[in-house]
Amino acid sequence: MSRSEPPTRHGPGLHVAHEATVEPNSARAAMRRFREEPASIRWAIVFLILGIILVVIVASAIVWILDSKDYPDFPAALWFTLQTVTTVGYGDDVPGSPSGRIIGGIVMIVGIAFITVLTALITSSLVDAAQERRHRYQLAHQETVIRHLTDQFDEMNDRIARIEAATVRDLRPASEDPGTPNDATS
Repeated sequence: MSRSEPPTRHGPGLHVAHEATVEPNSARAAMRRFREEPASIRWAIVFLILGIILVVIVASAIVWILDSKDYPDFPAALWFTLQTVTTVGYGDDVPGSPSGRIIGGIVMIVGIAFITVLTALITSSLVDAAQERRHRYQLAHQETVIRHLTDQFDEMNDRIARIEAATVRDLRPASEDPGTPNDATS
């Protein structure tokens, strides 16, 4: 199967994914799935976490390089960046150089944004779940009401049919009524 061929269908709605053979690069496959699937909380959290990890590693390297006096090794710079991005910031570990403080400020803003976006994602998923439950309840209620109204209409149609039959029978001339004797013959 080449890269340009779509996955084969095996029955209605069933697709066989050939990601391992089609795209060996897992990052490329993940990006393709992200583009094809609608945005979901799972993908948003995955990319959010990957972005934070990237920011922490890059910021740690920059702090280590620019503020080597306060952070003589990468693990110390990484610890500072992790404290800062999670907004823990004990206060015992503060960069001394202006460049270290600028990087620390950027990491603080990213950490606050991370918590904000994460909170919004969780809230959004809870609201979506509540709306879905409410929508299912409303559909079930509407189906019950429609069933009840349909039963009432059927009952009304039966009653109207019986009334029409009785009316036609009552309005029929006596000569047409098979149960009464004909005046001409008597």
